[in-house]
Amino acid sequence: MRFDLRTVDDAKKFLIDWLEVNNRILTEYILLNSDGIDVDDFCREHKIDLNEIEIHNLTYIASHVTTSSDELESIKTYGLMDLKLVLSLPTPLKKFLAEHGIEFDIVSKTMKLGTEVFDVSYKRENFIDRDSLEEKINSVAHKLFYDSQISSFFSMEGDK
Repeated sequence: MRFDLRTVDDAKKFLIDWLEVNNRILTEYILLNSDGIDVDDFCREHKIDLNEIEIHNLTYIASHVTTSSDELESIKTYGLMDLKLVLSLPTPLKKFLAEHGIEFDIVSKTMKLGTEVFDVSYKRENFIDRDSLEEKINSVAHKLFYDSQISSFFSMEGDK
């Protein structure tokens, strides 16, 4: 079975098929527990025994985008991080953005573009004009504070 981690929809489809739950159950759990998804809690709530789930024939598909301008030292030092940490620690991305006049203050939930400061605290609302400044700022806020996805990669040595 293929576990495709490249998109949220593909990951959800895999979980629905693998755990044999329907889309509504998974989506409701995610929405109700967005501040802290707990696999054990989900399995307990839906009577899923992970010891009985097939894990031996899984193939993972993932993608990872990063800069290697520091010879991957930031990953070696800090490990894989979500975007909030990447923008808080001295990483190549934080340095690159600062060189182009873009700075984030994760604690105060602000983004500075040149001399302008924007509130990037996430608001769960839909904007009618998807091209509006408010929607674009809200998209940045969503990525920072709601979408905790860490893009990752797998590496194997040899000819496996």
